[in-house]
Amino acid sequence: MFNTFFTFLLPCFMLILAMLNISILPEFVSSSFVLFTYFHSAFNSLILIFSTRTYRQVLYGWWLKVYSFVSRNGITNWQSINRVFVESTSTNGHRTTRS
Repeated sequence: MFNTFFTFLLPCFMLILAMLNISILPEFVSSSFVLFTYFHSAFNSLILIFSTRTYRQVLYGWWLKVYSFVSRNGITNWQSINRVFVESTSTNGHRTTRS
């Protein structure tokens, strides 16, 4: 029962808190036992990060900086593992894609 609580019920409860935008107490997050319990798997660590309002605001602020940089500089080059696609506008105003 104890293992089920920490591996299933508590992460589900944390996920519900995250979806409702309810932050948990900082003392609960800073407890070393709780951190050890949550960081034993990637899924639980993501629940901890997104259920804590401070971490969520830091990630959201970082994403806004990246998004504003990309939109401000007009970056339209997309690179994948296999190819690099370059979008450009030809002289007649139509968008062309070269690989």
